[in-house]
Amino acid sequence: MKKTLPAVLAAAVLSLCTTPAHANATVEEGKVGIHVKGRGLRVDTVDGYMDGQPAGTRAQLYTLTARSTPHNITGWQNATHHTWGLTKTSIVHWYWKGGQTFPDGTRLCIAFNKAPGDNPCAVIHR
Repeated sequence: MKKTLPAVLAAAVLSLCTTPAHANATVEEGKVGIHVKGRGLRVDTVDGYMDGQPAGTRAQLYTLTARSTPHNITGWQNATHHTWGLTKTSIVHWYWKGGQTFPDGTRLCIAFNKAPGDNPCAVIHR
């Protein structure tokens, strides 16, 4: 026990010092959700989803800066419809090879054309 305790404490301290910051977040607002995966200020993938499957569902990503000025970073993308039992969902997916870097504190938001007003944002930070 005496020999393993220092090793466990050293491993715990080392893991605390080397744990990287992640740009992972899941945020929901009303019928819409956004899921962001990345590391630090780099975002690798973004998934958006909306309850329901209205025809012609599309989504786009935009950022909001400290001045609350929206800036589109993607065009409108058609959503795919998925059904799990009684749950019907519209889903969009973006993947950036090598990731896309954003300034610290940037809010990455999603808008669906069939869910006005439900625009969740994930904050990108270290």
